[in-house]
Amino acid sequence: MAEVETQVLEAVQDWAVAFNEGNAAAVAALYAPDAVLWGTVSQAPTSTAKGIRQYFDQVCTGDVPLKVSLGDVLVRVQAETAVSCGAYTFTIDMHGMHRTLPARFTFTYRRSAAGWLVVTHHSSLMPPEMPAGLTGLRQD
Repeated sequence: MAEVETQVLEAVQDWAVAFNEGNAAAVAALYAPDAVLWGTVSQAPTSTAKGIRQYFDQVCTGDVPLKVSLGDVLVRVQAETAVSCGAYTFTIDMHGMHRTLPARFTFTYRRSAAGWLVVTHHSSLMPPEMPAGLTGLRQD
C-alpha cells in the first residue's frame, strides 16, 4: 500500500510542477478523458477535456499566472481508486503586489495504463475564519 500512496503523492507533485511551469497542456494531460474539474477560480465545474485545458490555459499561462505551493497532503487508496486531499497556497504577482491565496483540494485518481489520472478535482479557497457559532467544532 505504501508504494501506491507514494505513486499518488508523486502524481500530486507532477500536477504542481506542471502548473508552476505554466504548462497547461501537461497539467490537462494528467486528467482522465471523463474527468470533472471544479477549479479554485471557476464559477462552475467543467467535465470536458477541452474545458479543463481552457481552465489551465487561463490560470497557468494567462496575463497573470498563478503559482502553487503544496502543503500537507493525505492519501487514501481503495483498489484502483485513490483520493488525495490537502492544502496548497496559490501566489500571484499583479500590478507590483504579491498576494497569497490559501486553498484546499481533493483529487480523486483512477489507475490506468498511463498511471494515476485525475477523475475528479475540487479546489476552493480556505475560509478566512471559522463562522461564529461553529467555533466549538474540533479540527483534528
